[in-house]
Order: sequence, then structure tokens, then C-alpha cells
Amino acid sequence: MSLNIANIFFKFWWDEELRSLKAASVDANKLWKAAGKPPHGSVYSARQSSRKRYRARLRDKQAMESQSYTNDLHDALFLKNGPTFWKCWQSKFEQTKKYTEVDGCVEANIIAGKFAQHFEKSYTCK
Repeated sequence: MSLNIANIFFKFWWDEELRSLKAASVDANKLWKAAGKPPHGSVYSARQSSRKRYRARLRDKQAMESQSYTNDLHDALFLKNGPTFWKCWQSKFEQTKKYTEVDGCVEANIIAGKFAQHFEKSYTCK
């Protein structure tokens, strides 16, 4: 099975155990399909147990991810390290969204003009 760099970056908890459980689950599923997708029997049972083991361990690892975030934040707060705390907070919870379209326009100068017109109408001195 090939190593996916995105999994390592976004899913730091992905490890060899999950990789082998996933491979076993995929193999059991292929065998089940090759056997004609029987609704019961040893091939079906092997598929189900393999899927169950993989999914349970995957849920455990994903839960550990949120626990890790909590621990990192707690440690930074406990040590009264404000910059580290806020850096950790921003990396875990804040998302930067870039809007490239405003009122159907995508060109920066037209968007700027629309904002200028809007604020000019809204904030005039009388």
C-alpha cells in the first residue's frame, strides 16, 4: 500500500497499525465480493469482523486527536504561556477563509469599488 503524505500531515495519528487493519479490511472485502457477496458464512463473518476492528480502532485514534488538542491547550494555559496558548488555539480552531468573489465579481479593483460605493452611501455627512 502506498504512503499518502496527506494522511501523515492531516492525520498525525495514522500509523502502521491502522494501515495494516485497513489493508486487512480491504482484502476481506475483496474476498467477500469474489465469493459473490454471501449474506452469511465464514467469508461474510471474516469481512464483518475485519471491518469492525478497523473502524473501532479508527474511531479510537480520531478521539485521541481531539484529546491531544485539549492537552496541548491545557499545558500552554497551565504554564501561563499566553503566546503559545493562542498560537495553539488558532492552529486548532480558527480557520482562515479567503473570499474571492463579492456580489458576483472576482476582480479586486471592481470589488474595491463596490465596497467604496456601499460605504459612501451608508456613511454620508449631512
